[in-house]
Amino acid sequence: MRVRGAFLVGLSLAVAGCDATYKRTLPSDIRTIAVQTFGNRSDQLALPNMIFDEVRRGFRLDGRLAVADDPAAADSVLGGEIVTYERQPARFDANNVVREYRLRMVVNLTLTDRSHGTLLWTERGPKSTAYTGAALRKLERYTNYVVVPATGLAVETEEDAQRRMVRDLAQDIVVKVIEGW
Repeated sequence: MRVRGAFLVGLSLAVAGCDATYKRTLPSDIRTIAVQTFGNRSDQLALPNMIFDEVRRGFRLDGRLAVADDPAAADSVLGGEIVTYERQPARFDANNVVREYRLRMVVNLTLTDRSHGTLLWTERGPKSTAYTGAALRKLERYTNYVVVPATGLAVETEEDAQRRMVRDLAQDIVVKVIEGW
């Protein structure tokens, strides 16, 4: 009987430790969000719409904030701007032909409490690649893509790599807005 009781106590403690909790740093009266189209300082014209669509999709999948189409109907408004977009060669073959490129994108964000007319926060991505460790914020994203067939590596277009990068960035943005990192 004692062994059974000890087992049940141990099991309940183990299960209690597995409970996932979600931190919410937004004021409790914010239940809806509108996402504005991102500004763009890059030469990539499709990126603002890609980010807009993926961030809205991310909030819908997360489900903790409802997405409003009209900013006037939302409790909060998320604004952003692409401040850096770079494409650099990452790997060459023996003839000095580029086999792989690396993309880098940096965004700035603002979140406004529309119901109170206050700016909740502004986040700026790093200005250069010199930031490392804790200084590197999640508003900077990298991805590589292969342009010349190689064993075990799939060839991609720059647009495919952009979609992957934007998907990851959108997840980071949703977490930033709701949980504050």
